[in-house]
Amino acid sequence: MRKRHDGSHGEECFGCRIQGIQFSPSAMPSRRNNIPPARSRNNWEKGVVRDDRGLPIRKADGGVIGLHEYQGKRSEIDQQVKAVKQGLA
Repeated sequence: MRKRHDGSHGEECFGCRIQGIQFSPSAMPSRRNNIPPARSRNNWEKGVVRDDRGLPIRKADGGVIGLHEYQGKRSEIDQQVKAVKQGLA
């Protein structure tokens, strides 16, 4: 049977050591976090095609590719983007 901890013994047990430890409220876990929820990136409403990093895909002359142009030439544009990412172009 375990003896009840009364603190009168001379040993440095775990119960005696943690009595002086204090935590700040910011160190304690909680159900809430301070990070706001991620906002949606709705490219269809903006009319601009973006890659997986969120950057707009651009033409060779520097202009932004619109959605209607991307829908018509999707495979060609995707191949060019893939080549640029791999460093071939």
